[in-house]
Amino acid sequence: MKPRATPTIPTAYRDLKALRRNTGLWDPFDFRDYLKARLRRLKPATVLAIAKYHRMRRAVSDPEQVALWLAETIFKKSTWR
Repeated sequence: MKPRATPTIPTAYRDLKALRRNTGLWDPFDFRDYLKARLRRLKPATVLAIAKYHRMRRAVSDPEQVALWLAETIFKKSTWR
């Protein structure tokens, strides 16, 4: 039996500032909606890995909650304008 590899997060989700800059979304709610739509396309394990990578407390695989967390994180860590 082959051991399961831990899911690695896609490189696009490593740098939230760059992702926001590349999308041109400057409103936190627009960015949250954009992330939610993108995260829905990923496997739950990958969404969970993204949440853990960005140090979400009690990480979950729910795209809606993770998108909200990521939008809040980028809002706190950087200026939006």
